[in-house]
Amino acid sequence: MMAFEVGRKMDLLELQKAFGEENCEFDSVNKVVMCTFRRMENGNIAATSGGRTIYRGRGSEHLIREDETWFCELKQNPNISHQYFANPLLKVDASFLYDLRREQYDELLGHVWEEHRQDIESDLEMMYVDTLDEKAKAIASASIREYEERETALRSDLAAIEEKVSNLVSENEALVLREEDHLAKEELYKDKVLSLEERLFVLEAERDELMSALEMERKRSAEVPRKKHRVSVSESKDMDDLLIRTGVDTLYSSRFTRDRYKIRFASDMSYIKFIVDENGDVHCKDGNIRVKGLDGVIPFDGMKEIRLRTISKLEMVVDL
Repeated sequence: MMAFEVGRKMDLLELQKAFGEENCEFDSVNKVVMCTFRRMENGNIAATSGGRTIYRGRGSEHLIREDETWFCELKQNPNISHQYFANPLLKVDASFLYDLRREQYDELLGHVWEEHRQDIESDLEMMYVDTLDEKAKAIASASIREYEERETALRSDLAAIEEKVSNLVSENEALVLREEDHLAKEELYKDKVLSLEERLFVLEAERDELMSALEMERKRSAEVPRKKHRVSVSESKDMDDLLIRTGVDTLYSSRFTRDRYKIRFASDMSYIKFIVDENGDVHCKDGNIRVKGLDGVIPFDGMKEIRLRTISKLEMVVDL
């Protein structure tokens, strides 16, 4: 076995050349390869490379343990072509890796990756699947929380908008009701105005007719000689007790001998009282007096004689 130079960093190819090999192919009897030994199903500790099984060789001064990686010199089993025995040369551990140059380290990693790719991928998957799962769960949980917060905020905004819309609808309905009420009142007022206009038209027509009748009566009254309303003392006593309506608001009686009278209507309009009063508001001339509003109490329908009752020297009454 070839001894290694102490303190010298050896290239992997140099290590292979030291044992007469330039590559790791199994074309010759003696080879130098890097092997990772594991416990097989049959309980033996062995390595595999290129579809071949590599067992620990006997008589070596180094003891190969489970899960250790070594640079080994391989010798083919003369009886079984696909079996080899490993003679350990250099253990790949932390101190070995620490002494490697960068290019040696990269070369070693490349060799390990090519030789044990499936195992490394499986180990990496087992190593990081939990970490990735936790990260995925954390990301999903954060996303869910963010979504729930946004959903809550949106629902709150939606509730506020719905409340505003509801208030606007209520206000609009109230406005519609007020408008409908206004229109109904307007129609009612229009009907009332129309009714009042019709009544006013009728009243104006009646007024015109009444004014025409009054004008005709005034003309007839003007044609009657004034002396006709004067009754001499020598005439019968019955004439003294008569009141003659000579016009719409004019009365004549021989009893009206004073200058002024005060006139009172009964509350039930059953009679008219004539009271002699120097301060009375009705003026008398030649037995004729004018009573304002008389036509409103007793409509005028032509000249008429009414019995006049004497209550005292100062009071006279006409029953209606």
